Amino acid sequence: MSHQYIHSGAGHDAQFASYMLPTTMIFVQSKDGLSHCEPEYSSPEHCTEGASVMLNAVLKADAE
Repeated sequence: MSHQYIHSGAGHDAQFASYMLPTTMIFVQSKDGLSHCEPEYSSPEHCTEGASVMLNAVLKADAE
């Protein structure tokens, strides 16, 4: 699984919550880079990878 750090130009809840607590966002690859539209599609494998990243982040935070 590869990753890269990116900045999202969209206004998400995390943008506002970050003033009060650490936040992060996990982006899952979608076919043709489409997002927030009817033909958007992310494969089950990519969704599973995203869920795994989230699970590991929660487990790491819980252990701290």
